[in-house]
Amino acid sequence: MLGLNIFNIKKRRENKMTTLNPELLKKQNLSKQRMKQLYIAYDEIDALRLPECPTPDDELADAITWQEYKIQRLWGFASDSDYHSYWYRTPRCRCPMMDNEDLSGTGQRIYRKDCKIHGISKWTTTKLKKHY
Repeated sequence: MLGLNIFNIKKRRENKMTTLNPELLKKQNLSKQRMKQLYIAYDEIDALRLPECPTPDDELADAITWQEYKIQRLWGFASDSDYHSYWYRTPRCRCPMMDNEDLSGTGQRIYRKDCKIHGISKWTTTKLKKHY
């Protein structure tokens, strides 16, 4: 699980309750098994976002990206990184949150060169990247 351990997931679960959108659950006609998988996937991505997450900075961007793809698949959506939002919502990311929220769904992202996660990772994409 890419640097995660059961302690982190249990700790996160004790402090936060994930709520799945009931209208979307009904629309997507998801089974109880799929709902359980979604809860686990959200717990895993939340554990990646903890400040004490043991995943090295240069691996964190990829770990979060693959977890977001997993969540999209579990919801029954196509895998599309244009709609990922967890990548910049981690305590160790220095990329501009509000700017990236505004760009959601456009395929554009704004990275900071001094970001420990995105400035030094092997992150490659054909999407527009703006560094400042």
